[in-house]
Amino acid sequence: MKTSLCQITAVVCILIVGCLGVFSIVKNSEAHPSHKAYTHTEYTCYVIEDDGFGEICTSYTDTGYRPVYPSNHYTDGGTHIPHDYEDNTHEYDTENYSRSSCSEC
Repeated sequence: MKTSLCQITAVVCILIVGCLGVFSIVKNSEAHPSHKAYTHTEYTCYVIEDDGFGEICTSYTDTGYRPVYPSNHYTDGGTHIPHDYEDNTHEYDTENYSRSSCSEC
């Protein structure tokens, strides 16, 4: 079976392009977070009357999170730590704001 230089070059190019494509997909698919950092913010809108007493008009909590990715070189005593080694974290915050009437909340 006789193969020409063009056929060998074509096969080598196809293999190189295929390997580059497969390895780039595998590298991207490994990127998953180690945990989620949650933020819970409680918003409270209130009105202060002339006599000094206040009235809470509305109060709600907004929750969001961001994924936290581990360092590529994170090791513990030379061994690789699994990517799901950390528990999810939670931060709590409060935002209060006052208005002249509850209709403005």
